[in-house]
Amino acid sequence: MKQSSDLEKQISQQPEASARPAVLFARWQHILYGVILTALIVLLTVLALEVGRWQQEQAGRTTGPAPTTSGAAAALPDSAYARQDRLLVGVNDRFEQLNPLYASGDGELDLVSLVFEALVRLDADANPIGQLAESWQFDADQHLLRVNLRTDHTFRDGRVVLPEDVVYTYACLLSPAYDGPLKSRLGSLVQVSAFDDQTVHFQFSDQVTDPDLRLLTVGVLKADYYPFQPERIFELRDSNLHPEGSGAFSVSETSANHVVLALRPGYAGQVKTIEIRQVASEAKLRLLQEAELDIVRNLWDARMQQRALALPFYSFFPYETSVDQYLLVNPQPQSGSLIQRPSQRLAVLLTAAGRPLSRLQQAALAELESLELHLHYFSGVDPNVLYTNREQAEQIAATLALAGLQVLPKAADWPELAERAANHDYDLLLLPATANSRLPDQAVILGDPVQPDSSAWVVAYRPDVLIVCNRLSQVTINPYKHPFAASSGSWTDRIENIRILQPEEPET
Repeated sequence: MKQSSDLEKQISQQPEASARPAVLFARWQHILYGVILTALIVLLTVLALEVGRWQQEQAGRTTGPAPTTSGAAAALPDSAYARQDRLLVGVNDRFEQLNPLYASGDGELDLVSLVFEALVRLDADANPIGQLAESWQFDADQHLLRVNLRTDHTFRDGRVVLPEDVVYTYACLLSPAYDGPLKSRLGSLVQVSAFDDQTVHFQFSDQVTDPDLRLLTVGVLKADYYPFQPERIFELRDSNLHPEGSGAFSVSETSANHVVLALRPGYAGQVKTIEIRQVASEAKLRLLQEAELDIVRNLWDARMQQRALALPFYSFFPYETSVDQYLLVNPQPQSGSLIQRPSQRLAVLLTAAGRPLSRLQQAALAELESLELHLHYFSGVDPNVLYTNREQAEQIAATLALAGLQVLPKAADWPELAERAANHDYDLLLLPATANSRLPDQAVILGDPVQPDSSAWVVAYRPDVLIVCNRLSQVTINPYKHPFAASSGSWTDRIENIRILQPEEPET
């Protein structure tokens, strides 16, 4: 009986002994889970702190182009801080046209943005925001846009901006004598007139059901200051008249290669003086390496991206809204031209742009199927340009071929291409964006809504970059600042928000 009792006792203890490893494993498992959970909490806390720090650093920056840096920021030289409240901006072009109607160079456009105000500006998301305009309403039945002006914007002499200033500016733009870079961009606008002492009427053509508010982004001239009548507005192009606008800055010095702007009394902001200086290409890299420039616009090509790695004093804001090439469909066909009717022209343009066609437009396109259209493009100044332009032309030809059209790309040197564009001697033409943003007469850019007389389409955009010195904080980069210009981006938005850092005041 005792042996049986001992056996039973051993059997009863076996489950307890066999359970010990399982209990130990469970305990270690709980400990491991606890360690992992603690590590995750610590990691999430660190990430939250880092995100908060990053958000503080980004406060006030644009929601558009994202900044990149060359790596760890180096301590700025004393010469950069010595500029104090003076910004030094490097640009590529000389200063010839210091007014909104003829300005086209990068420095000229920056100056116009600071000295002149428009009815409307575009924010970094391309949404219209009133500047001189307090409000606007469009009457679709009458094709009439009513713009109500603010009453607190003045010129340097204290006079409030009035409807007659707006009317004068647009009368010059609509004049047959106007020959500036905005020529043919306002084809849908018929007339501008003053309704009362605070309201301006913009009369559009009958085809317009939704006006393009980019037309209101032109800087307004002071009507009683500029002596040129609209029918002789081309005289403004050849004058050296001191610019006069209602913006926050006024011009204090000018020369062929630099302009100095001063903040007007009563306007806020740490930036008191801005010098915009033409900088030669060979000197630009050295000046950036020495932090001698605050803001520079440059082509964001492979060469610049490589150089950016060795520029620790700057942040880089890439954007792609500067026009590189246009496709033109002849708006004034000659007797021997293959594309004759406006419906055919619009059908070809819409097809190249990948837009849908109506039944009537499809029928107009079918009329061209048995013809061989020639697409002229720029042969370029070197093999790389030729290859890029030929590739673009062949892509357009392939797109049109899918719709049943026969298109033969043909390379041309610049004199031939420019002559064909000027004389309307082409069916299709791939035109590089020129320095002054000019398009041939009668060219109307395809947009939304589609205008029946459209004859040009933006095929490609150029990759640009704005390079900003790290002594500046809260700089707003707006890729849509100059919607009608070949060089679109700008740093001139919200300049009153720019913070100038001091050596003992690192950005937090």
